[in-house]
Order: sequence, then C-alpha cells, then structure tokens
Amino acid sequence: MKPVIDIKNVTHRFEDGTIGIDNVSLTVREGEFVAVAGPNGAGKTTLFYHLNGLLLPDSGTVIVDGISVKKHPRQAKQLVGMVFQDADSQIVGETVYDDAAFGPQNLRLSEEEVEKRVKEALSTVGLTGYEEKRPHLLSQGEKRKLAIAGILAMAPKVMVLDEPFSNLDYFGVTQVLTKILELHRSGHTILVSTHDMEKVVAYADRLILMNGGKKLKDGEPSALLHDLEAFGVRKPCALRFGKEVDPWLQ
Repeated sequence: MKPVIDIKNVTHRFEDGTIGIDNVSLTVREGEFVAVAGPNGAGKTTLFYHLNGLLLPDSGTVIVDGISVKKHPRQAKQLVGMVFQDADSQIVGETVYDDAAFGPQNLRLSEEEVEKRVKEALSTVGLTGYEEKRPHLLSQGEKRKLAIAGILAMAPKVMVLDEPFSNLDYFGVTQVLTKILELHRSGHTILVSTHDMEKVVAYADRLILMNGGKKLKDGEPSALLHDLEAFGVRKPCALRFGKEVDPWLQ
C-alpha cells in the first residue's frame, strides 16, 4: 500500500504562543485504520486540522496523495473529509438533503451528479427517507451519520473523525461505529481520535499515542495497551483481539 498521508517534522504554534503540535512526523498508507489517542490538549485535533488545510504548519510539510496541503488547500479539502466532534457545528442545510448536498455543490458539480452523490451517501449511512427532515431534530447519532454523509458526498480518499463517539448513547455508538467499519471495509483510509479505545481497539491497524503536541508512541494497538493510562486514556476492561470479533456490535 502506498502512502496517502505524509507528515514531516510539522510544528504549529498558536497566536498565544502555545505549541499545538511539536515536530510530528507520520506516514499513513492507503486503507489503514489509525486510532489516535491522548488526553485533552495532546494535539490530536490540531494534527487533524493540518490534513485538509484548516491549519497550516509553521514548519514542516503535509502531503496528501502527493498534494501539498499548504500549496493546494482546496484540493486537500476534497481528498480529506473531516467529521468534527460537535456534529451540530457541521450542519448548514435546512433539510437533511440540503446539508448532504452542500459539499458537492461547492465543488460545482452538476445537479444530476449532486443528486446521485447525496442519494448514495444517505443510503450508505442509513438515512434514506430522511431527506426532508430538519437536521436539528435528529438524534445525536443521526446527526453524526449526517455529517459523515456530507463528507462522503464529496468522495474523499481519507475520512478523519474527531471523537466521533462523544455524547452518544450505546445505540448511537453502535450506529456510528458500524458506519465507520463499513467505510473502512469499502477501502477508505480512516483516522479516528478517541478517549475510549474500547470502541475501536479491535479494529484499528495502528494506534498513535500523543501528549503535549508530540507523537510519542506508534504501533499495533495490542502492543501499546499497557501504555494507555500513562497517556490519560482509559484502558479497555475486556478485549478480544482479532478482526473477526466485533465486541461493540454484538
């Protein structure tokens, strides 16, 4: 598998002088499922924002599918779709259909292509029949699924999800996790940040542990489990490793 994300020596400092990420290098290959964990302020979200140009590095480079994010931020936004922690902040349409159509419409696609992509995206996340509903009346799990649909309609190569299980009940978690796994199985590269490894540890190919803006650990999840609590991440209570086992979906 060829690299789809190549981050080299990236540092970002905020206006108040706080370092968001500090000399981070990272390569992600096509089709990988990468979990990123660490305490609040570890730099997870800041790192993710660099993947599609929401933030630009003070030093270092970010390359996505051979494209420099700094030189071509518009193209990067098409390649990397991001689902934010607060699903409400991503809702821009008056109806479910309008919301899912917002991204592809901004790509200046034809009405026929927009309709095709929206129909496929809503079907993928299980929201067919919701087209005329008001997004703000959806459950939190449904809102998260709508946010995923809006990104899918833009046909990105990489899906980035920042704390996708935040504020969800058990049913909402299973809804969103099911869709993430289906996207991965369909060939999408997936990056997920989470405080709760129990939900993704059985599925992730890699686990990256961050703290203080630095990438401190990077390896197979099973090899890093004993390091989790030192990074402010709760260690899973019970695990059964193997891709064929779906502990959260049984």
